This record gives sequence, structure tokens and C-alpha cells, in this order.
Amino acid sequence: MTPVQSKYLSFIQAYTDGFGQPPSMSEIAEALKVSVPSVNGMLKSLEKKALIRREPKTARSIEILVDRSLIPPWKKKIKANFQFWAMHDANKEDLDEIMEQIIAQRRIARDNKGER
Repeated sequence: MTPVQSKYLSFIQAYTDGFGQPPSMSEIAEALKVSVPSVNGMLKSLEKKALIRREPKTARSIEILVDRSLIPPWKKKIKANFQFWAMHDANKEDLDEIMEQIIAQRRIARDNKGER
């Protein structure tokens, strides 16, 4: 695994652990400051090396296959492109609670998908 591949895997692992679903290609591109076509090329390379697996034609389907202890920790802040509706007068605590509920639901859905 090269340092660049480690960086990609580090972000994918941190994002997936934090938000309950893998990142989109545009989120990877933004975090690593590369283009979406560069991300696509790297994901193909990671697949060829059997470091990840993706479902064809399925968004956010990256699954890490390498031992996670071999992946260095991601040390930067991670942003997500979550969109949801909230009351116009919702305060930060309300929005944080809604976000936590969304993340929890996505983790449950991901775990249930893995049990099939």
C-alpha cells in the first residue's frame, strides 16, 4: 500500500466510521484536494489491489477489505454533504440531534445490510 493509497483509505475509513456510510467521490475529492476523475482512478486502483470493494452502479458502496489496523488515522476534520429539513428557528442543539439521528439510522441500515 502506497502513502497516497493509505491517505485515501484513511479518509474513507474515518468518514464511514463517523457518518455510518462511505463518502461520495466528490467528498473524497474535496477532502484530498483532488479531482473527481482522480478519485475514480484511485478507487479503481484500490479495487484492483483488492484493498476495497464497490458495488457496480451503486453510490457510496465502498467497502474496505484491508485490515483496518494497517490504515493510518485521519487527522483532519471531516465534512459531510448531509441535507435535511429542520424548522427555520431550530437551534444548534436541535440540528446536532437531528444529525445524530440520521447518522444512527444510517449505521443501523449499513449493519443490517451486512447481515444479509
